[in-house]
Amino acid sequence: MDGTIDYNVPEWKPDLSYSENNGSGSLMVMQPESHHSTFGGVKYTWNLRFNNKVPLQLAVEMGAGNSTLNLAVLALRDLNVKVGAGNATIDLTGDWKQDVSVDVQGGVGEVHIKLPRSMSVRVSVQGGVGSVSAPDFKRDGGDYVNDAYGSGKPTINVSVSGGIGQVNLELGGGRGIV
Repeated sequence: MDGTIDYNVPEWKPDLSYSENNGSGSLMVMQPESHHSTFGGVKYTWNLRFNNKVPLQLAVEMGAGNSTLNLAVLALRDLNVKVGAGNATIDLTGDWKQDVSVDVQGGVGEVHIKLPRSMSVRVSVQGGVGSVSAPDFKRDGGDYVNDAYGSGKPTINVSVSGGIGQVNLELGGGRGIV
């Protein structure tokens, strides 16, 4: 991983830790707990970049604010996202050579999930209060699938649960070959 984290509240200096177990590494980057009560003028921006050749299992917990996860060129295997309050964009428009499992737990606000048009995609949305916008998808029972679903290509299986607000599903082109 390479990246920058910009912040102007000293107590929010991120905690970093790395460990290895049986040849697999585990990296944790975390905002420490804080009781800072001033919200005006607060700056906290993460710009993290990961090696696109290393297979990743990624877990992300978002707080309040706007978040963008551009994961299109990563060697993603599994993704677990807990969305906080605000707007979140999750870009999964890569061109993976293996199945990818994605679990999104909704927060309060809008979640935009961008998915590849050329790969097999199945999205299950359960629970929560709000609506789903999926104009490029068709219904298969209670799930949303794209035209490539069931084509024998690797599949992105997305599960969205809980939350209050809008879930937007959209198809884009594959950008990376991972």
